[in-house]
Amino acid sequence: MVNGIYLMESKNITTTNTGTLTESFSWKDQSPGWYSVLLEDGEDLVLRHEFYINEYTKPVYKVEGDFDKEFISAGESINYTIRSNFFEGGAVPDMPFVYYMYLGGSLEGSLTTDGNGEASVTLTPTFVTDNWRPVAASIEAYNRDAENYPITDYASFVFLPKKRMVELEYDKESEIPQVIITAHELDSDKYRTGYDFNYEELRGAPLNVTADVVVTSTLYESRETGQVYDYINKVNRKTYESVKKTEVVEKSNIQLINGTYALQMPYIKDSEKSYEIVVTIDDGDGGSIVE
Repeated sequence: MVNGIYLMESKNITTTNTGTLTESFSWKDQSPGWYSVLLEDGEDLVLRHEFYINEYTKPVYKVEGDFDKEFISAGESINYTIRSNFFEGGAVPDMPFVYYMYLGGSLEGSLTTDGNGEASVTLTPTFVTDNWRPVAASIEAYNRDAENYPITDYASFVFLPKKRMVELEYDKESEIPQVIITAHELDSDKYRTGYDFNYEELRGAPLNVTADVVVTSTLYESRETGQVYDYINKVNRKTYESVKKTEVVEKSNIQLINGTYALQMPYIKDSEKSYEIVVTIDDGDGGSIVE
């Protein structure tokens, strides 16, 4: 956390098993102005977010909103409820709100509070993707006819886009290089938001399915492009450019038995090339899952 060029506070953060992280800072009596939060990995800047601290004016209203579920699967519905109250207490009826739900794209709608200062909407979101992993969805709602500054509420949930899952893991123990491909039903009941949650916990019944496999190799070669004169050493030096070469080395249709297939790849042993494996299966709902 920095103010201009001055470091105010720093913390070490460890990511969860699924690659996410959460941390917070708190201060009192900070001067108005721009501040920045920097996320760094060693000497590399990963993320920078700026925000402005202003003189606080107590608002006339306060709003709170939330979803009735922490996560849903594709095809399920979720309810969002927002409540508005005077800051000193008492419900605010007939307050209009505009909301935007973000999941891939954005969905816009409007709400008006009832006599108890509440308004609700039922959403059945859709998200077209070929990835089975859970994704974050969020909603932003603000009072449309604000007297001064709009008061905004934010809430989020997790969306599980697929009913199946595919995983690839390199087998370090095998003498012949191979990748283990597994496919399971995705058991959404096992999803949880704990810090130690791992996607492996979502595995349900193993699948007997066919899969398309494409293995592509990549190699970077240097190609001479010319020469330049080195005035210091008074010699001509050759110049080069890096040329990327890709080749499909394997393309096949395989059968997973009891959710497993061992894809042997003897050609990668001692190879200077890098390899990418793309596995595609039917998602069970007319689409595909690509891993």
